[in-house]
Amino acid sequence: MAALSEGPHRPTWAEVDLDRISHNVKGIREHLSPDTGLMVVVKANGYGHGAVPVAKAALHSGAQWLGVAIVEEGINLRQAGIEAPILILGVPPIWQASLVVEHHLRVAVCTWDFAEALARAAEKQNTQAKIHVKLDTGMGRLGILPEEAMDFIRRLQTLPNLEIEGIFSHFATADEPDKNYAQEQFRTFSRILKQLEAEGIDIPIRHMANTAAALTMPETQLSLVRSGIAVYGLSAAADQPRTLNLKPCMELKAAVSYVHRVPAGSGISYGKRFVTSSATNIVTLPVGYADGYSRLFSGKGEVLLKGRRYPIVGNICMDQCMVDVGDLAVEIGEEAVLLGRQGSEEITADELAEKMGTINYEIVCMIGSRVPRIYKGEEAKRQGFSADWLEEN
Repeated sequence: MAALSEGPHRPTWAEVDLDRISHNVKGIREHLSPDTGLMVVVKANGYGHGAVPVAKAALHSGAQWLGVAIVEEGINLRQAGIEAPILILGVPPIWQASLVVEHHLRVAVCTWDFAEALARAAEKQNTQAKIHVKLDTGMGRLGILPEEAMDFIRRLQTLPNLEIEGIFSHFATADEPDKNYAQEQFRTFSRILKQLEAEGIDIPIRHMANTAAALTMPETQLSLVRSGIAVYGLSAAADQPRTLNLKPCMELKAAVSYVHRVPAGSGISYGKRFVTSSATNIVTLPVGYADGYSRLFSGKGEVLLKGRRYPIVGNICMDQCMVDVGDLAVEIGEEAVLLGRQGSEEITADELAEKMGTINYEIVCMIGSRVPRIYKGEEAKRQGFSADWLEEN
C-alpha cells in the first residue's frame, strides 16, 4: 500500500502513468493505416493529465501531430521545447493572429476576417502561416457550411503568405452505435474533397476521424486521425475493438487527514444531510469540489480504503469530504483512492461519470490545478520526473 513520505507536497494528488500513455498511443497507432498520421489531442491540460508530459510521451510513442483548443495551449507546448506540428482546433480571436504565426502554430480557419489577420501577421513576420480549413458537416459548432466551402477556399487562395495545408471536419455521433449520421457527414466531407480535386486545388492534409470514427469506421482515417480520450485510456465508443486494450492513466488519491469515532445521531457535513444510525468511524479526506471532486458525489460517491469500498457521507465540502468506514481501523496518512485501483477493487471514470450524469471526459478534466500530478513509469524517468515521495510500505 503506497503511503506518503515526508516532503513539501499536498496530501491529495493525481498519479499519471506515462507508460500507459505510451501503451495507448502505440495501440491506437496499430489500428491505423500505415499511411495515416496520428494527432494526439492534448487540450485542457492533456484532459487533466498534463499537456507537456503527455505530448512528449505521445510523440516518443509514434504520434506525429498535437492538437490543442486555444492559442495559449499551443504556446505552452512550444515553450516546453516541443517542435512537432501543433494544430489549434478552435478559432482564435483576431488579435491572437500574430501569436499563432510567431509560435509556428497551425490553426483552424473558417472566417474571412481571421484569415486576413493571419495573412497580415505572416507578412509582417516575413513567413507563411499554415492553416486548416474547418468545415461544418453536421456538428453545428464551428466551420464553413458545405455549400459555401468552395467559394471560401478560392478566396483564401488569393491571400499572400497563407498556405492552405489542411482541411477538416468533426463527427457529432461517431461514438454511438448507429453510424447513419456519421456516414452522412463523411459523405458530405468526401464530396467537398472531390470538388477540390476537380478544380485542381491541392490541400494535402485531410482529416475528419476522431478516435471513435477511426476505430469503427476505418474508411474515415484519411491523412490524419485526431485521437483524444483513448490516449488517456478511457473508452471512446461502446463498439470500439476489444483488441485496443486501453489502460487508464490517472488515479486520484488522498491521504487520510483525520479519523474520529462518532455516536449514533451525529450529523455529518453542511446541512446535516447525513445522520449516523449507530456509532461509527468517520474518516476525513483533504479533497473536495475545489479540487474537481464534484459536490454531486455527495451521498453517491465511494472511496477505496484497505482495498474495500466505503461510502462518502454528507455533503462534499470545498476542500474536504467524509467517509463512513464503520468499525474499520484507519490511521492518519493512509492512502484512499477516489479514482483508480486499490487491491482488487477499482473506481473508474465511467462509474463516476454515470453517478454525475456526464461523460468520462469531464471526470478527468475536472481535476483541478491545485492537485499535483505525480508522473510515474519508465517514460516519466526518461522525461526527468521523479516520484521519490511515494514509498511502498
